[in-house]
Amino acid sequence: MRVLTGVPTFWAQLVDYLGRHPQPDPLAGVRLCVSSGDRLPAPVARALPALTRAPLIEGLGCSECSNVVISTRPDDPTPGSLGTVVPGVDIPLRDPEGHAVPEGAPGRLWIRSPSNWRRAEATHDLVHGEWLRMGDVLVCNGGRYRHVGRVDDLFKVDARWVSSHEVEACLLEYPGILEAAVGGIPDASGLMRVVAWVTIDGPEPTGLDAQLRRHVAHALAPFMAPREVHVRGELPRLPSGKLDRKRLRDAANSDLP
Repeated sequence: MRVLTGVPTFWAQLVDYLGRHPQPDPLAGVRLCVSSGDRLPAPVARALPALTRAPLIEGLGCSECSNVVISTRPDDPTPGSLGTVVPGVDIPLRDPEGHAVPEGAPGRLWIRSPSNWRRAEATHDLVHGEWLRMGDVLVCNGGRYRHVGRVDDLFKVDARWVSSHEVEACLLEYPGILEAAVGGIPDASGLMRVVAWVTIDGPEPTGLDAQLRRHVAHALAPFMAPREVHVRGELPRLPSGKLDRKRLRDAANSDLP
């Protein structure tokens, strides 16, 4: 019996393929699927076990601590959540000044683990004594953690925080949206606005941008709704398979007057 590990892109592609080509037992011999490396969209987390008949867990860790520090469990998958902290690890969430944030508020992840190790090229931004200060921003409610983005994937619109990951997950729940990336781009007046890039299944329907704005505004909040929606043949990705949101933001910003 094997464990199959993959990044969210792999699992999303597998769900898409099996949705179009159902098979009775596509992962025969696999006892557990593990997703890591980026946030796994809740729709993918819900669909995968039903299509593969294999349980799925999602974990968050880093190479600097050589281990997963937060994880769901096979009997408690909680789609959209990272699960709970691994025993023996301390993971407070802190504000930019290093103070603990209250429950339910977003905070930057700090890690203290027996497996923490220090790279020679590590910067002070990462290593703080026995602690690692990660670029991940999480929210904790009742001991369960939810990933809301990286430090550079959060931005403010009308003085309110927007998580690229949260809006992307909402867009992926709309029929026909295969992939989604979201970023904050200043408009002509210099105000930050939500912009989305998507890939779709089939030809682009008339009025898709307005449909997606209404969908996000209703499901999340009006200020999170994308002002612009760009349909692309594919979205840029890093060698790890993660979405390259910075490349999209830089390309959009270069078009500004």
